[in-house]
Order: sequence, then C-alpha cells, then structure tokens
Amino acid sequence: MTVKNTSLPILILLIIALNINLPILAKVHITTDTLSVPQNKKEYRSWLKTFERSKSGLYHKTIIQGSGKTPKAGDLVVVNYKGLFKDNTEFDNSANHGRPLEFNVGVGQVIDGWDEAILLMNEGSKLWIIVPPHIGYGSRDNGPIPANSTLYFEIELLKVVPQMPIEPFKIDKKNLKITKSGIKYAFIEDNDGVKPDSNCIVTFHYTGYLPNGKIFSSSKLSDEPEKLTVGTISAIKGLNEALMLMSQGSKARFVIPSALAYGEKGYYTLIPPNTDLTYDIEMMEVKQPPVITPYISDNDTITLENGLKYIPFRTTNDKQPTSGSIVGIHYTGYFEDGKIFDSSVLRDQHIMFVVDEGHVIPGMNEAIKEMHIGEKARILIPWNLAYGEEGNPPVIAPKTNLIFDIELLFIANQ
Repeated sequence: MTVKNTSLPILILLIIALNINLPILAKVHITTDTLSVPQNKKEYRSWLKTFERSKSGLYHKTIIQGSGKTPKAGDLVVVNYKGLFKDNTEFDNSANHGRPLEFNVGVGQVIDGWDEAILLMNEGSKLWIIVPPHIGYGSRDNGPIPANSTLYFEIELLKVVPQMPIEPFKIDKKNLKITKSGIKYAFIEDNDGVKPDSNCIVTFHYTGYLPNGKIFSSSKLSDEPEKLTVGTISAIKGLNEALMLMSQGSKARFVIPSALAYGEKGYYTLIPPNTDLTYDIEMMEVKQPPVITPYISDNDTITLENGLKYIPFRTTNDKQPTSGSIVGIHYTGYFEDGKIFDSSVLRDQHIMFVVDEGHVIPGMNEAIKEMHIGEKARILIPWNLAYGEEGNPPVIAPKTNLIFDIELLFIANQ
C-alpha cells in the first residue's frame, strides 16, 4: 500500500488499524496502464528529461491536466494509482483493491513524495512521478518494497473534498513551563477534572507538528479521537508524561524533546532524526483500565506448517474469514516473559483490517484465517512471522518471538 505505516505519529502502532470507509467514488477507472519505464539506459535518460525535478528530488510529469479543485494540506483526496519498480514490476495498484484510495494530503499519511505530488495536481489530472528513497520509504523494507527503492507511480486525482483547516493552539511562549525531563508546556484550558494515572485509558484529540510547523498527524482530520493506555510502551515517552499532566476537559500544547520522542533514529521518513515535536492535545475522557485475563487453557497446541502455534481458548461453529474478508478483532500482545507490549483491550478500541492484504504481521494474518467469529485463541508467533530481523524499534527488538491473545469479533463483509 502507498499509505505509510505511518503507524505513526503518536503511537508506534504495532498493528495497522485500517479504517474501512465506503469509497467516495465506487468505480475504479485508471483508463490505461500508460506508465512504462524504459529499460535501455539511453532511452531512460531521454525519458527522464521530459520530467520536471523539484528541490526535494521528486520527478513529475503531467499526463492529463485537470480543471477541477486544487487540494490544500489537510484536504481529503481520492486517487487511483499504480506503482512500479524500475524494471516495470508492479508492486501495487488501486484497481487490485477494488476501490480508489482516500487520504488527507500534506499531513504525513502517505510518503513525502506523494504528498508533494498531489499538492501539484487538480481534480481530473493524471501525473507520473519518480520518488527517490529519501522521500519514499527510506532505508527500511516496507512490505514488498525493499529498502532504498526508487519508485515510479501513475496517479489520477479523482476528487478533492476540502476540509476545515486545523488551527494551532495560540500560546505566549513566555508562559511555557518546563518539566524536569525537558518537556515545555502551556495550558490553553485547565480545570480540576480527573487526571490519569498510569494504566488509565484516555481519549483525546491531538495534532502533531514538526519544528517547521508542518502537521505530521492529527486526529482532527478524521474527527475520530485517539485512545491509548497511559504508560504504554506503544507511545513515545514524552506523550505519556504529557498526558499525565492533563485532566479531563483540559487543552494544552507540549513541546517534546527528541530524546523523549523518536530520538536519533527518527521514524521512517515521517519524523527526521533528532527532531523535537509539538503536540496540541485536548483531553476528552479519562477511564480506569479494564482487567486483562490472559488466555491460558489446557487445550492442545496446534502447530501449523509455517511454524505458527495456535492454542484454542474458546471455540464456536460460526463463520470463518477468507482472503479479502474485513475482520474486527481485539488483541493483547505479550513478550515471552509475559509483559504486555500492546493491547486493543486496554485502549478500549478494536481494530479492523483486510485479510491477506498485508495490513498486519504475517503471523496475525495466518492465525485469523484459522478462527471463527466469537472465538478466542492464544497465538505463539515466531519472529520470522512477526517483525523479522529488524524488529519494530524501539518497542520490538530484532528477532523477537511474540504471543498474542486474539478474539475474532466479527466479519464485516460476510
């Protein structure tokens, strides 16, 4: 997929939760597969000269000039696309997904090269772009895309849905306080409401900014507030500390130093290394956490051919998902020492994804195909079916075996 795992922003999402929306335009209509990369070096150089090159290194060429609206940062856009490697191998195509792709442009939901390209287009336009690694997926593998890949895209902008602009919180820098850890903060609204302790579930709206003022993520764009468990290792340290300074109903701006955010490594191409981050946060609700009971049973362990181990906890005879099914699940992820590293139960928020489309780690995907609606199971996932040799820093170390307790809640399209 072109959308970044952009895990992203506030949470280091270990599992991508896909928002399943009815497409704004139901018909997929890239009319012809016109993009083809010349394989002869001389022809390639001549072909490249027909493109414009931006300061970022993006190459772009207009194939069809549209006459509709031009998107602004934050607007919802609907696009068809296909993506090729230099040898013309296709790695993704919206036609294969049966619907156009929808996302908010200019706010880090897709790779930087896409954000830049879409903002150059009008409704009805078709563009060819060449995306070098530093504005693509960078130096790490991303699904079918190897590290340091230059990517070739044909993009058709079908629709622009203008969104209300996000207004940054206005503060007087003289009023900024600073914590012992180095977080700067100022309250826009404060009260005597309930404050979260560690393990409380908090619901909040946020907008995250880079030092240059660019939004890298915002719950305001979808109008769906974020939920997380305070103290979870799935959130950056600075965010956990910031949330514990707030109370229900309060609003505040926080400037989180790099050391308490994504540090020297940054986060893919979304967060550069050694970057301080600014968050505008509105605390909506503070709840005590549910009690998590591990799925421990005396049932036999089933070992699949791929090495995945599956222990039934509760069984049913209901429907079973197949390739392409949209499923809803609750899960709790454990390290082998029993420590929880992530849980949708603690966030009080199930996730949805499409089976066999690479939205979750391979072991999770294969386990779901063994389950029926209403079933619960414990899954022992070897590292090669989890996050592999690289892991998912800083939470998941390289070559880490994982344990998941999974409940299959529903199948949305059966």
